[in-house]
Amino acid sequence: MVSDSVTLLLIDPHQLFIDGLVSLLEKKQSFEIVGTFTNPSSGLHAYKKLQPQITIISDCFPDMHTVTLIQEIKLFRKQAKVIVLAGKLQDFMVLESIKSGVDGFIARSSGFHILEKALGKIISNESYYCDMVSQILAKSLLSGTENTTGNNYLLSILTNREKEVMIALLEGMSISSIAVSLNISRKTVATHKSKIFKKFNITSLIDLVRIGNELGFTP
Repeated sequence: MVSDSVTLLLIDPHQLFIDGLVSLLEKKQSFEIVGTFTNPSSGLHAYKKLQPQITIISDCFPDMHTVTLIQEIKLFRKQAKVIVLAGKLQDFMVLESIKSGVDGFIARSSGFHILEKALGKIISNESYYCDMVSQILAKSLLSGTENTTGNNYLLSILTNREKEVMIALLEGMSISSIAVSLNISRKTVATHKSKIFKKFNITSLIDLVRIGNELGFTP
C-alpha cells in the first residue's frame, strides 16, 4: 500500500457486501482499508481509535440510526469525513443526514464508479450526493418557502434527540429497543415520545405515521 493512500473504515451489517466492497477498493492503490465492521457500536469505537480519513457507513442497521452514527462521529471529530451508502433514499433521512454533516450520500445500488467519484470529491474537501439525493435536495429548496404548517416547520420544532426517537418509532422499534439503541433510559424515551406527540398535537402512532409520510418517511 502506498504511503499517501487514503484510509477508509467500512461499517455495514452485511458481511458479503463489505467483502465485495473491500475487494473492489483493494484493487485501487489509492485506498487503504483500516477496518471493517458489521456492528455500528464497534465501528464507532474503532473510528475513535483509528480516525480514518473517510468512513463509509450503511443506513441498514436495525439497532443504531444512521443519523445518530453520523452525529457521534462528527461530535468526536468535527473534520471527520463520512459517506452514507443508502438502501432507501427517503427524503426525511437524507435531509437529516445532510443536516448532521454527512459529506457524501449515494444509493447502494450505484455502480462502483459512483463511489470512486464520491471518494475523490470528499478527498478534495468537497461534498458528493448522487443524482437521486440531489433531486431530494432540490425539492426541499423549492419547498423552502412553505408556511408554518409545512414540512420545514414540522422538522424545526423537534430537537435532534426527538428526531432520533421519532425515526425509531416510525421504524416500529419499541420503547425498550430505542432506549438501548440511544443509550438512554426507557423513561427518557417515553418523555421524548410524549413531547413529540404534544408538539405535533397528536395522540397515536397512527397520527405519527401520517406525519412521517408527509415528511417523506416510509418504513
